[in-house]
Amino acid sequence: MENHQRQFRRVRLELPTTAARVSLDERRDEGTGFSMAWKAACWARLRDGDRALRCLSNLVAMQTCPNLFSKCFCAPQVDGALGAAAIAEMLVQSHAGGIDLLPALPAAWRAGGRLAGLRARGGFVVDVEWEDGRVVKYRIAGGYGRPVVTRINGERIRVAPEPS
Repeated sequence: MENHQRQFRRVRLELPTTAARVSLDERRDEGTGFSMAWKAACWARLRDGDRALRCLSNLVAMQTCPNLFSKCFCAPQVDGALGAAAIAEMLVQSHAGGIDLLPALPAAWRAGGRLAGLRARGGFVVDVEWEDGRVVKYRIAGGYGRPVVTRINGERIRVAPEPS
């Protein structure tokens, strides 16, 4: 029987994102608290919000204690709390010099929601509201006054942040 949690199959692929998807597929969506939180964050970075949410749902259903610690072979651990980072990655990404709003929004969250005060790289603070999977209102503040390229509803625009 193969151990899907620990074994990698060596795959020679041109694109790192394709290799990451293959690796995550082979590791499946189950595992210990830390691994499910980590996989959720990876799926979010790959812009697959539904898969990220599946990992988070598995984390809560199978590996979370009533006090919100995660279980790893029955020992409570705080590793599963890293699922909050995966949620943040689903809603705002700020790598590659810009900010991307709702890059991996799962279908279950598309109806609407909002977040406030999420920090982004470069000293930015982000607030976002969405309906039907689309950003309807946003605020970007801080960033030492520097404009930032922001992806909103698939369109890249240059945003001058509000003062913090």
